[in-house]
Amino acid sequence: MSLRVLIADDHTLVSEGLEVMLSMADDVELAGMVSTDEAAIDAARKGDVDVILMDVNLSQPMSGIEATKQIKEIAPSTRVLILSMFTDPGTVSESIKAGADGYLSKSATRESVIQAIHDVAEGRSVLDPSVTDGIFGRIGGNDPDQLTDRELQCLQHLADGLSIKEIAAEMHLPEETAKATLRSAHRKLVGRHSGLFSSLTGGGSRSRQDPAELTDREEKVRKGMADGLSPREIAARLNLPEETVRTNLKSLRQKLGFRYWTAANLKSILKEFSHRIRKGK
Repeated sequence: MSLRVLIADDHTLVSEGLEVMLSMADDVELAGMVSTDEAAIDAARKGDVDVILMDVNLSQPMSGIEATKQIKEIAPSTRVLILSMFTDPGTVSESIKAGADGYLSKSATRESVIQAIHDVAEGRSVLDPSVTDGIFGRIGGNDPDQLTDRELQCLQHLADGLSIKEIAAEMHLPEETAKATLRSAHRKLVGRHSGLFSSLTGGGSRSRQDPAELTDREEKVRKGMADGLSPREIAARLNLPEETVRTNLKSLRQKLGFRYWTAANLKSILKEFSHRIRKGK
């Protein structure tokens, strides 16, 4: 069964480009194109849309972010994937808090957009690699003492690649307790959008490509990610331009899948709490 996708963008050129893109996917059907927030909300209310591709700057009186919030209140099962030229942490954070299921830059490839549509439709959350550094950096500035010891331990195991069941066994907890602990930790770190770690906690993660298929440079960048380094720090370590590192990060995102990417960013977040993890408080 095809996914019905609504395009909500007030730029005709963008909408028409997305229409052509969707027409090339066998399992995606265009549900319509609208240029105002009110029309997007009305379409969601009618319940004939699976995924909405939402622009942040829709026509007045409200923004795409406010429209997303209202859509989630009216039709919670409708998935909203933000497509925007804005990748600043503030805009991304507000979109996530409004309930957006994913956030992609308008520079994303056709393959990335189609895959993201399927991801959000299946309940997984998506963040474009070009925005993850800023948003996770914003998160990383939180007070380390707001997380409990159990939450920190669960997050550490999650970053190490353990499943919910494995975390529960490692910590001698019921599986539901481990899951609830991770949800609590995630709310403290990110806010109301509780699905951001879904691909790490059993939300249908995609298979990873064999690391042997990575280029030498991608492998070095991957190791930098695993060490919790930012793109700038990886660039300094490898003596490369930061833009080159970001290009390699995008390639890794596509090759290794969202689960691996998110685990690497989670390790970066946990650097903020390393003193507590080492001390075992």
